[in-house]
Order: sequence, then C-alpha cells, then structure tokens
Amino acid sequence: MDQGQGTIVCFPASGEYSVRLVVTTANGCTDSLSVPAQVIVHPQPVAGFFPDPPRTGILEPEIQFTDTSQGAVAWAYVFGDGDLSLDQHPTHLYPDHGTYLVE
Repeated sequence: MDQGQGTIVCFPASGEYSVRLVVTTANGCTDSLSVPAQVIVHPQPVAGFFPDPPRTGILEPEIQFTDTSQGAVAWAYVFGDGDLSLDQHPTHLYPDHGTYLVE
C-alpha cells in the first residue's frame, strides 16, 4: 500500500481509465473518490519511412524520404552524415559516396 510517496502505474494498452482513491485515517475511518475516464493513454506511434531512390549516384544525388509513420506528430531524421531534418518528408543530398545509416 502506498503511504503518500506516489504511485506509478503502467497501463497495459491505450484507452481511458478511471481512477479511484481510497483514504484511511489512523482511527480506521475511510472515504473514497472515483473519477471516470481520468487517465487517457494514447497509442504509441509507429515510425516508418522509405527513401526514393534507395540508392543514389552522381546522376541522381538527391534522395527523397517519404514518411509512412502512424500516429506521429513530429519527425526527426538523422541522415548518418552529421545532418538532420525535422521535416515530415525531407530531401537530402549526401556530400560523398558511401553507406549511411538513416534513423
């Protein structure tokens, strides 16, 4: 039982959850309060994107990244060459040939 130190609850899924508080005095008197739909847990976003073209060269040096994420409201592409973009559908030009990890 919590003794006023705070309680952490992990909800198993997205949805609305009611909260009930029960208090007890040192003399054993109790009271309670229930609040329906007090906690709203939103679903986690699912990240996704695809590059076009997936490989580039001298003739086509630009890559267009298309967002395919679900539930996202903000984006941060890290292109693996020290550059980044906060655009939803960024275009990127790599400064040199090589293999780059995009996150």
